[in-house]
Amino acid sequence: MIPVVRSEVTWAWLGGFTDGDGCIFLSKRFEQHPSQMHVTWSQNEKAIEILWAVHDFLTANGFEPLWYENKSNTTFRASASVWSLTIRGCGQCERLLTQLAPHLVSDAKFEKAQKALARLKGYEGRVYTRRDKVIS
Repeated sequence: MIPVVRSEVTWAWLGGFTDGDGCIFLSKRFEQHPSQMHVTWSQNEKAIEILWAVHDFLTANGFEPLWYENKSNTTFRASASVWSLTIRGCGQCERLLTQLAPHLVSDAKFEKAQKALARLKGYEGRVYTRRDKVIS
């Protein structure tokens, strides 16, 4: 694990971290609910300090990140919890992806960010239909 000094987190650093450990997700859960959009980063409990650095950076930039613990994740050893830091909601995600997209190196993540941004433009408060599911 590479130690992260919280003051070293920048949009460029976060773009690289998102390429490796981030997920951009846009979907619809229920017909009558607004869209479900989130950008998530996950780490096992041994590397949680990295997520705290991301949390502090996002909070300082006006975002409201949420924490989740997944004890049943089988990606890592059974004894290790996996922690996720998530930005949810169309408004926050649109603002985040607008800042983050120029710093994404991976073509796949950049394309996902662009598709999500294209779908989010003008969708504020709109209820998605089944055909609006774009990224998983």
